[in-house]
Amino acid sequence: MKALFIGMGSIGQRHLRNFREILGSEAEVLVCRKTNHNLVIDNGQAFECESLKDYYGYAEISSLEQGLELFPDIVFVTNPSSKHIEVALSSAKAGANIFIEKPLSHNITGVKELQALADRNNLVVHVGYQTRYHPCFRDIQSVLNKARYGNLISASFEWGTYLPDHHPYEDYRDGYAANSNLGGGVTLGLIHEIDLIYSFFGIPKTIAAIGGKLSSLEMTADDTVSVLMGFERGEHVVPVNLFLSYAQKYETRTVRMQFEDALLVCDLMANSVFAYGAKGEILFQKKYGVLDRNEAFKAELVEFIGAVKRQDVSTNSLNSGAETLSIALRIIGEIDECIK
Repeated sequence: MKALFIGMGSIGQRHLRNFREILGSEAEVLVCRKTNHNLVIDNGQAFECESLKDYYGYAEISSLEQGLELFPDIVFVTNPSSKHIEVALSSAKAGANIFIEKPLSHNITGVKELQALADRNNLVVHVGYQTRYHPCFRDIQSVLNKARYGNLISASFEWGTYLPDHHPYEDYRDGYAANSNLGGGVTLGLIHEIDLIYSFFGIPKTIAAIGGKLSSLEMTADDTVSVLMGFERGEHVVPVNLFLSYAQKYETRTVRMQFEDALLVCDLMANSVFAYGAKGEILFQKKYGVLDRNEAFKAELVEFIGAVKRQDVSTNSLNSGAETLSIALRIIGEIDECIK
């Protein structure tokens, strides 16, 4: 299976390593990148090598067009968010299946055209949201599906982290996450939480948000946002709160859901899920301890590669990726209505 990688930053290298590990000798790797760094980046650590091309043993391609002329089975879109749709459209026109790292884009331009091309050419297009493959996600989804603790009354999602700590090997001010022109900002950068909300509840009926560039971080995009969304569930509109921050030096990441008969608390830093009854008794608990973060990325890629081999377009997540993006764009005021 031949894959063309567009971009070779930390996420591109992670997907390359996983692609090779999953497919072994079946994997053929082509890479097109605009930067000429020779940093090997693995799990937040980086070291210099003489040649990134020689280190990974890939074939270097000078342009996207040249790469597409070699008929890759898959194009991995792992460049800055503002370039995602441009690359994806060219790839879809060439008939390649596509793995797009989150978010799908930084605006809605070209998204419907990409959806139409993917449908017309029977392509598998996947947007990378590996948190869906986290065991805690599956536990929460099971509780919701089984209505184990009665009706849901409210929910809150919170992720506070410190942007300069994300890639200690580079100046955060130069990265895409700090720059609005590259598709950065906390709403798009931490869009995993929006995707979780979408996965659990769908498209919100209402959205109200306050946020922006509120800290002393040197960035041109939003670093903090607080959102209240309303979701129709049965006869009621359920309030769901979301808080995202790039300015929080002590990292926290939690999900809380209040049901009629229990309080569900998920800690995605501790990798645990608890449900508490009226007297504080533990009704449900799962403690996963230290997890290998890469396992979620690998599980996602295994599913995607399997879908490509089967040409199973029913597993296509482009539409859900577009809907998640539209929620994020409504939060930052870029569009008035979500894609449906």
